[in-house]
Amino acid sequence: MQPTLLELRVERMSYPGGEAILQEFALDISSGEIASIVGASGAGKTTLLRIIAGLETRFSGKVLFDGKERKAPGPDVQIVFQEHRLLPWLRVVDNVAFALNGGLGDEAHDQVRNALVDVGLGDKLQRWPWQLSGGEEQRVALARTLVRPPRLLLLDEPLRNLDMLSASALLRVIERIVRERTISVILVSHNIEDAVALSDSVHVVAAHPMRIKRTIPISLVRPRARTSMDFSESCAEVVKALERVQSEQPMPTIPSEHSKSNP
Repeated sequence: MQPTLLELRVERMSYPGGEAILQEFALDISSGEIASIVGASGAGKTTLLRIIAGLETRFSGKVLFDGKERKAPGPDVQIVFQEHRLLPWLRVVDNVAFALNGGLGDEAHDQVRNALVDVGLGDKLQRWPWQLSGGEEQRVALARTLVRPPRLLLLDEPLRNLDMLSASALLRVIERIVRERTISVILVSHNIEDAVALSDSVHVVAAHPMRIKRTIPISLVRPRARTSMDFSESCAEVVKALERVQSEQPMPTIPSEHSKSNP
């Protein structure tokens, strides 16, 4: 049993005048664990990652990292967003070095180069972002988070805008790196196969407010073959859980013309 790295307890999170986005939400992540969160769009999954990363503080509750309360962003937790967010006026090497908050000296240059080699872009340090494919741009974004290796990596649908082959290749890169470095991961994804291929567990969430309805352990041997019967059965289990959650979701109430008050 690995020690607990992250303990998240959100009593309530909402924007002023709005309904609760998260309420009584609890999540524990062990050191080296890879977990996925799947659920409907707009449930609050990105907000959850922002809370864990320290980018969102308008909530009641606590985030414990290694047993200590976390209240601000730090290098031990990094996030990769849906969009690569590269700076178009900087070359690849400088985009990655930007995460170091300092000049690109010899030591920093080695760190940057090693991070780019890790993601398979060691030969493209001097390229401009516009010279890269979509998959390569996301690899640069990943390298930027690895230049100061985090202990927890948050992935907010980083494969969403990629074609199937690019997404599959990047997923294999992510799995190799986090396993080699024992980095914990929380992946938000709408792709069930990606979640099952990468994760040790898949958390199926409901919305309004968001809460975990079911946690499905994924104990398939690695590397995982997407064509295997066991893989298909695990995917089917997640799909079934999602369908059940959606069937239990209350339909939004739309006031009828008769119920509207007269002016």
